[in-house]
Amino acid sequence: MVVKPFSHPIPSRPLARAAAGAARRVMTDPVPPTGRGDAGFTLLEMLVAMTVLALVLAAAAGALGFLGQGFGRATDRVERVEQAAVARDVLRRQLARGFPLVEGGVDDGRYVFTGERNALTFVIAEPPAPGRGGLSVARFTIEPGEGGDRLTYGQRRLAGGEERTSPLLDGPYRLSFEYFGSLGPAQPPAWRPDWPDRRRLPLLVRLRISADGRELPAAVAGFRADAERGCALALGEGFCRDFVDAPP
Repeated sequence: MVVKPFSHPIPSRPLARAAAGAARRVMTDPVPPTGRGDAGFTLLEMLVAMTVLALVLAAAAGALGFLGQGFGRATDRVERVEQAAVARDVLRRQLARGFPLVEGGVDDGRYVFTGERNALTFVIAEPPAPGRGGLSVARFTIEPGEGGDRLTYGQRRLAGGEERTSPLLDGPYRLSFEYFGSLGPAQPPAWRPDWPDRRRLPLLVRLRISADGRELPAAVAGFRADAERGCALALGEGFCRDFVDAPP
């Protein structure tokens, strides 16, 4: 019997290279950090981070509040402009329906018209409709309101009855009426804060509106002032329409 000598198997070259590489990595890789790095944030660091976060949130809240206030002010301005536009439209529409009604006779006739800084009263002709029609008295009044002036419109039948009123403007407004025309042959037409002569009618009526210290577009409308002397049309006892010639 032939006895073969004992021998170790010789590993292949690729396996040997892999084993050598693993050994080198074990020797050269850094040791994982221990101690403070594994413990996370300290209490002081957490307090500093929370303080910084609180400051950032406070600044963001202040910015949002400022933007909200600016948006609110812009919305208020738009609402005021829209309300002023509605008031101007109502005034123009009613003045366009103005009726030159005269109270009294030929010698002492006076127009049913009152023009003051805070009040405007005149007669309008209602269009024919069921339950309506005829002549009515329209009245615009400016009174002290909440933080400014209040403009109210009222209307009642000329023959009598309850006056219906509704607010047109109420807020931080400054309002006033003005009247344009001549009070006599020798006086040139001009804007006036009131209209004292009921024997004549003004050519124009203007409602001045201001809000937040700024002048808004005014409402300017004409009133029929081609008055004549002497009743051209009798409208019942004590009333007539128009005169023949302008009174002296």
